[in-house]
Amino acid sequence: MHPSRLTAALTALLVLPGLSPDLRAQQGGAALLDAAAGSAAGSAAGSATGSATGSATGSATVTGLDGEAIVDHIDVLASDLFEGRHAGTAAERRAAAYIVSVLEEIDALEPAGEGGTWFQTFEVPAPGGPFSGGRNQARNILALLPGTDADLRPELIVIGAHYDHVGFGKSGNALDFIEDQIHNGADDNASGTATVLELAGWFARPQNRPRRSIMFQWYSGEELGLLGSRHYVNNPVWPLTQTVFMLNLDMVGRLTARRLVVGGTGTADFIPALVDELASELDLDVLQDSPGAAPSDNTSFYEKKIPVAFLFTGLHDDYHRTSDDSYKINAEGVEAVGNFARGFVQALDDMATPPEFTLAPGQALLFIPTVYVGAVFGGTRAIEPPAGTAKPAGAVVTVVIPDAPAGEAGLLEGDVVVAVDGHAIEGLADMVGRLEAIDLSLPEMSWAVLRPTETGYERLTLTVQPRLR
Repeated sequence: MHPSRLTAALTALLVLPGLSPDLRAQQGGAALLDAAAGSAAGSAAGSATGSATGSATGSATVTGLDGEAIVDHIDVLASDLFEGRHAGTAAERRAAAYIVSVLEEIDALEPAGEGGTWFQTFEVPAPGGPFSGGRNQARNILALLPGTDADLRPELIVIGAHYDHVGFGKSGNALDFIEDQIHNGADDNASGTATVLELAGWFARPQNRPRRSIMFQWYSGEELGLLGSRHYVNNPVWPLTQTVFMLNLDMVGRLTARRLVVGGTGTADFIPALVDELASELDLDVLQDSPGAAPSDNTSFYEKKIPVAFLFTGLHDDYHRTSDDSYKINAEGVEAVGNFARGFVQALDDMATPPEFTLAPGQALLFIPTVYVGAVFGGTRAIEPPAGTAKPAGAVVTVVIPDAPAGEAGLLEGDVVVAVDGHAIEGLADMVGRLEAIDLSLPEMSWAVLRPTETGYERLTLTVQPRLR
């Protein structure tokens, strides 16, 4: 962890009111200080790379976002020190203090909240759900980067992410509620929060300043029903009539096989072609999803007839569980998503006129990475081998789907798969087991196949490249 990140985290934890003395003693002790010493010892090389959240006068040699800098933020925000960032709690306020401590290092940014602060406050139900009877104060965080073009400066682009999570799961929104267990929410949504922080620093550099104004927004209360973003659009600090676009980043830390979902592509005509162009430049496999509404904060803006896009790397087994931890973040992947967002906003800012809103109804795709080979298998009991040939053990291919991995590898209906990557296939159960064991990094697979001929079986070796669907 970069020493400045650790310093900011310690400041948020040990200085911010609302942290109990016991927790201060527990979390701010020797181990954390040892980490600071170790981090400082190796900081020279890391500092030279130039995180995007440094001073706006930073080096011009850094052309894009740095995945390791994003992961630095995720490591902090998804640590137990922030107790799962439940909206309206002291833990949420500590997370907010950390975010603000980073923003205050970026000279070009201006607080856009109430009374010259970074905050916009609103009420949320206390942990325990709507029937607990309690109400707590939560805070959105708003940071303005004024545009450089006097004529375009009144037009605003919003880049947003929610920074809250489910805390100890006491509001009924955890999927594995265990008493006193913290849900750190590394992917959901420390990943989006951290990426927006790095985007703020990148666009604040003099050589990267946008012509239009950008407001970077971090919402609380998303996990309780998009409460923070809904509060903002109903109480905007910038006229919604001059808000030309909203880009939302939610769960962007688990990029698998370079597959990125971009939602909201039907809300403005320019989006599909730009998405394709950026996907090609960044070697991303993008799944475009037209609807403007989704279970995330872009919905609040879409409902106000503002064009939106929603970046998302997919659901996974750690969603809303205590296992959503920062060591599972794909640093290279989150860097690619961050640079996709950067390129998207740059292209939007380069447009001569703002995009027009297009209604894009429908249900958003909640993508779950699933391995796909494009074939259906059965047992060999029912097959008739060529005359004079023993019936082989294996998995018989009953269907090959055109333009899918198995067919592209040369697999034919009637083939019998007898081995996968050296593992013997003696029946359908073995084949299903090998398919279920495919790593989501999608390595090439070697299939040994028996193909029936007039006189027997020909043994072939096929190379199958699985895909996601």
